[in-house]
Order: sequence, then structure tokens, then C-alpha cells
Amino acid sequence: MDAFTLGGSYRMNALYVNLGYGQNKLKGTPTALDSAVLGTMWGGDTNGGFTRGAATKRDMFKVGFGYQFTPQLNVGAHYFHAKQKGSPVAADNGKADFIVAVADYAFSKRTDAYFGVDYTKIKGGANIALGTNGARDRTGITAGLRHRF
Repeated sequence: MDAFTLGGSYRMNALYVNLGYGQNKLKGTPTALDSAVLGTMWGGDTNGGFTRGAATKRDMFKVGFGYQFTPQLNVGAHYFHAKQKGSPVAADNGKADFIVAVADYAFSKRTDAYFGVDYTKIKGGANIALGTNGARDRTGITAGLRHRF
């Protein structure tokens, strides 16, 4: 398997922007172990979390920004687009879009609260789904209070 990522970021005062591109590509005929490892990598919470089927290549593009409104309040948003292909079964080839937004408020140097919302949508291949329940889209909410010791 060949894999690479490329990215960059730029900060100007309170604004932070970043972008990135990554690719995973299975070369040759995969063994059962290759397929199991790739299925775990591509189907987990990383790299999109949508099923692989027999696809052999996945490209992912990302762009995002963060803005420090005040010393206490930081917000950010990111967009990811993934495309998988290479399967002889058309239903395994498709795309996914991910949108994430988060706000973080610092109460002190060591304690902060955060709130995030994310949305994922699958397009294309009928065999591509999020997780084992066959979902084609999902929305998640994360909230927490963090204290660093």
C-alpha cells in the first residue's frame, strides 16, 4: 500500500487557515490480511469512517480555518471531501463530505469548555455506508469540559 499526506497552514493575527491532501492506494492483488487491515483503517473513525468494499484508492482533501475572537474564545470550521474508487463493483465507488465546526472557551490557562457539531454525507456507491447500520449521513455533537493537570 502506498500512502501520503501533504498539507500546509498559515496564521495571520487571529486567523488560522489550513489545507491538506492525502491518498491511500492499494497496489496489486490484496491478500486477505491486506484487505482486513485496509477495511479496518478505512472503516474506522479515521480517514472517513465509511465502508471500503473492494475499492483500492481513497483521496481526501481538507480545508479549514480557526479564529481567536478573544483570548478566551476560539472557533473553527473544517471541510473534508473523500473519494474512493478502483473497485470493479461500481457500488463500492463513491464520495463523502464532512463538515465540522467547534467552539472552545478558556476559563483559565488549564480549564476550558468546548462544543462541536459535525455532519457527514455519503454520495455514490450503494454499498458505501457509515458504520454497520447502513447510514448514508450522520450528525454528531460533542461537548465537554477539560482540565489539564
